[in-house]
Amino acid sequence: MLFLSLITRNSKFQPKIAGGKDTKKKREMQIFTCRIFSYLCTLNSKKTYMIIRKAVPEDSKSIANYIMLAMGEIVYKFIGQDAEAEATQFMEGLVRKENNPYSYENCWVVDIDGDVAAAGVVYDGADVHALRKTVAQEVRAIFDEDLALKYEASEVETQAGEYYIDCVGVCPSHQGKGIGSKLFQFLMNEYVDNRNGTLGLLVDKDNPNAKKLYLKLGFQIVAEKTLTGKSMEHLQFGG
Repeated sequence: MLFLSLITRNSKFQPKIAGGKDTKKKREMQIFTCRIFSYLCTLNSKKTYMIIRKAVPEDSKSIANYIMLAMGEIVYKFIGQDAEAEATQFMEGLVRKENNPYSYENCWVVDIDGDVAAAGVVYDGADVHALRKTVAQEVRAIFDEDLALKYEASEVETQAGEYYIDCVGVCPSHQGKGIGSKLFQFLMNEYVDNRNGTLGLLVDKDNPNAKKLYLKLGFQIVAEKTLTGKSMEHLQFGG
């Protein structure tokens, strides 16, 4: 499921890209050696250096905190208890570990002056079953067999044919500045323009504001789905 802290795509918080008009060729040049997208921007009337880059293991603690901001209730279901410290520690372990949906391998982070201010989790839907196996193994090892079996039997949120945006979270002190929106724009550029793929996400039917935002960004409703007992709409962009 996509849990997102976005403000608006039309924010004045716009990238300044060297080289003139934003053609597809120039957009492709935004992805450098380490797949870094960078630009100077203004936040609260202060010049700040911001980059959007692939995560590294050292980012795990911050990423886990932002995942919890975005989808804490779901993580509590993973571990079978409403315990924030335990849930955050569990997610941090998953982020550090490879081959699971929440691994740093599948994360992009917004780095502002050296601090991680936001994170987005995106992975290939074709890999979802293999990635989920690692989560089940960790639940089984740290908690118990019943919770692992419950996770294994839970609904699968994506499938082959799309890059799935699992969640996006923004640090509370950076919310309201358009950072989430810029991260979302970057993901659209990276996975649709550069990889010729399709982005997918799920939105709760009880969250019309989020749905309105995604439709405004260009996503289209393609199906309905039930996840964690909630009625969802499946949206896609590109392809």
